[in-house]
Amino acid sequence: MAVSLPIIISLLTGLMSYQEEKAGSFMNILTGPVSKVQWYVGKLTLLIFIACADILLATILMLFGMKYVLKVAHIHYQLFLQGAMLSIVGSLILFSLHLFISFAFGMGASIAVGSGGFLISALIGATSLGDHVWSYIPWAWAVRLSQFPILMMPEVKQALGAQLLNSFSLSLWEGIAYALLSFIIVTIIGSIWFHRWEGNQPHE
Repeated sequence: MAVSLPIIISLLTGLMSYQEEKAGSFMNILTGPVSKVQWYVGKLTLLIFIACADILLATILMLFGMKYVLKVAHIHYQLFLQGAMLSIVGSLILFSLHLFISFAFGMGASIAVGSGGFLISALIGATSLGDHVWSYIPWAWAVRLSQFPILMMPEVKQALGAQLLNSFSLSLWEGIAYALLSFIIVTIIGSIWFHRWEGNQPHE
């Protein structure tokens, strides 16, 4: 599911922008009692909450299916849940980025960037092509971070050895740091831009 997050997020933010535009050319945002920055932060929080709920629900349903449908004997529940949480952390910047793109350039631009992000996520995040560069590519973070809990499985830890585990652990914390710092920076920039925004988009 982490691979598809860029396109899902682009659709969610694009639809939000489209809905506000059609509801009154963004007048609810521009003239409402709530400041534009508060509105931006509120919508960003709502989007993240919806994504968290969806990812956790999908993970729980998958675990339920593994346990009661596929009859898998030994399931590392905590590793799957950790992977779900890390995929959320890795995708935070995409919410800020696509919310900005959707309102600045429109739904089409958001979906276009999300489609490109989906391809990057699949190639850089899910294959060995991105082994040395993934930590610098936001669209790969959700996929890569969600894979790290697998390394904590006893059989995998034993096969890798202490040195490789330490290296992967360092990469994990580096990825989390990049993801959180970038999310904060992009959110601040987005808030400043949204404060000055007057409802105009390029097609106007």
